[in-house]
Amino acid sequence: MKRSNLLLLALAALSTGAIASIPSPAPVYSEGSQYTAVLQQGAGHWRLTPAHGQDLLIHADEADCGSDNPSLPSGLWMLVRESDGSAALLAPSVTTLPAGHPERVALRDCEAADQPGLALNLPRPLLEWIAQSSGAVLLTD
Repeated sequence: MKRSNLLLLALAALSTGAIASIPSPAPVYSEGSQYTAVLQQGAGHWRLTPAHGQDLLIHADEADCGSDNPSLPSGLWMLVRESDGSAALLAPSVTTLPAGHPERVALRDCEAADQPGLALNLPRPLLEWIAQSSGAVLLTD
């Protein structure tokens, strides 16, 4: 008898939408499996988190062209290759972009920082590591 009453209450809650009003949690990302690099944009710090080996923290300062980088929406960005073979970041559907913001952002060597278009400019060794060793980058504020 008690089981049938509990079942009826659960079905009533489902039919009224009581359970549907529970907000879904923000995405939770797993370091090392869903991303292998983190950019703390406000501080200009890159943290490389390779699957094998020790994490490496890189401080971007004016000497390595990181200070002129645009602020990008926080979230997970996938590493992709453009048709010319260059690396870029692509925002998947879980990364919320402001209206009109491009879903692709080029990754460029500091030497090419003067080219037009939205891009993150990186020192060559960092760019090469990300292009070869990362599948995704987590951008934070």
